[in-house]
Amino acid sequence: MSDRTANQVPGVPAPTTIAEIIRDLEPMGNPSEFTVDDLPPEEEDAFFAIIENL
Repeated sequence: MSDRTANQVPGVPAPTTIAEIIRDLEPMGNPSEFTVDDLPPEEEDAFFAIIENL
């Protein structure tokens, strides 16, 4: 039988709501530092424009 508690951090409850999950998230910053090698420049610009608006 496997030990289900092996990967759990003691004393830190798991988030239970979406608000708890996103509370400590940080913006990814400037997406222009990433590149998408298989897209032409116009499609890459469109892709990052969509991501910036999320």
